[in-house]
Amino acid sequence: MLAGSLKAFRRRVPLIVICIALVFSLAPVVWFLLTSLKDRSETFQIPPAWFFTPTLDHYKNVMGFGGKLTSLYQAGRIDNFFDAAVNSIVIAVGSTLLSTFLGTIAAFGFARFRIKWENALLAAYLLIRMVPAVSLVLPLYRLFGFLGLNDTYTGMIIAESTFQVPFVVWMMTGFIRQVPASLEESGMIDGLGRFGAMMRITLPLISSGLFATVVFNFVQAWNDFLYPLVLTSQHTQTLPVTIIGFIADGNIFWGEMAAAGILVVLPVLLFSMLAQRYVLAGATAGAVKG
Repeated sequence: MLAGSLKAFRRRVPLIVICIALVFSLAPVVWFLLTSLKDRSETFQIPPAWFFTPTLDHYKNVMGFGGKLTSLYQAGRIDNFFDAAVNSIVIAVGSTLLSTFLGTIAAFGFARFRIKWENALLAAYLLIRMVPAVSLVLPLYRLFGFLGLNDTYTGMIIAESTFQVPFVVWMMTGFIRQVPASLEESGMIDGLGRFGAMMRITLPLISSGLFATVVFNFVQAWNDFLYPLVLTSQHTQTLPVTIIGFIADGNIFWGEMAAAGILVVLPVLLFSMLAQRYVLAGATAGAVKG
């Protein structure tokens, strides 16, 4: 009896650990969500108010409909939220597309050709990924200032890609090596070029890995704070930097900051869920066809 109970408990240990980790991970997010729905007077109430009348005033203020933050917008302390959202989308999508394209081409070369010092080159890519971003932001600022790329989409896309390309190279090299080169050779016999064989044969077979890489790069660019803080101004300011504007003149707009944080998280969450759905659908279809 005791042995059976102990065995059942051991089976439940992973579930218990997962639940504990989930609580620790979601607790700040839930608290942030509740703060965004509370009235300002309830935000610092002790003990915390778990039951309250939700309000969307903070969300209206963030999006410029409430009028409470008009002075901050006019003073330039925070950018227009919708303009910042457009900037974040352009920079995240642009850097993701650029880094995925360049990194995949480089990974294909590593996976399909004999390259001298291949391991050293891959280690160099990994080393670039390991360099702290804060050590590169000042050189990039000086370089972009000389080239006129500060506070531009082009500059931000290039800056974000510096960390994304090494990750793509490492990820995609492993995925491409899992695909037999003979499949590409068969396609080339049928008239495809090397690039066409990669695009029409190899990449569809590793779509799950490609989606995972794209999602990671998009999330990294969307959430990045340091590069936009230093390399952008009013014209290309992104959402993470815009949130700082809710700290002004010794006053912190906690409700608006929480609402802005929730609005910033939602697109990434939806994009990740959508990508996961297509990855699973593609894997299932491939299994059926195989």
